[in-house]
Amino acid sequence: AQLLPFGNSFYMDSASGKKGVLEDAARLVVDRIGNAYGQSTNMGLAMVKAHQVLTEFDKMSQGNPQPTMIVLLTDGVPTDPESFLKSIKLFAEMPNVILYIVGLGNPDQELMTRAAHLCGGEYFEPADAGELLIWYSKRARDLTIKMKAHKE
Repeated sequence: AQLLPFGNSFYMDSASGKKGVLEDAARLVVDRIGNAYGQSTNMGLAMVKAHQVLTEFDKMSQGNPQPTMIVLLTDGVPTDPESFLKSIKLFAEMPNVILYIVGLGNPDQELMTRAAHLCGGEYFEPADAGELLIWYSKRARDLTIKMKAHKE
């Protein structure tokens, strides 16, 4: 389990207006896939770490949590499915968070779909890295629209 750094932090502000921020982030993710593929992942722990980072980020927002998109890239086979779902429910209680899960290899499609839907997101299995880049860019642009739908 690993949180990916974006510059000097573990989050990326896609609303910063910087040109190519989303594309650079997607390329970083795709580059890291090849190095980590096939490793056993404690997804529950990964999501707890992500929740800790998000909690710190929300503290900086001074009571105004920002729309947040979390993308979990995984082989879709958690070492402890119950721990994984328990950690997902931490995010389901946060209306500003949408969780997307990208499955690689032979994922547990049912579990990953269920987890993503708990947080207003979706589960996706890309055919290749190019499809993943396109998918990621579209999701990042649609974040505000999804946030409105998830709140209702």
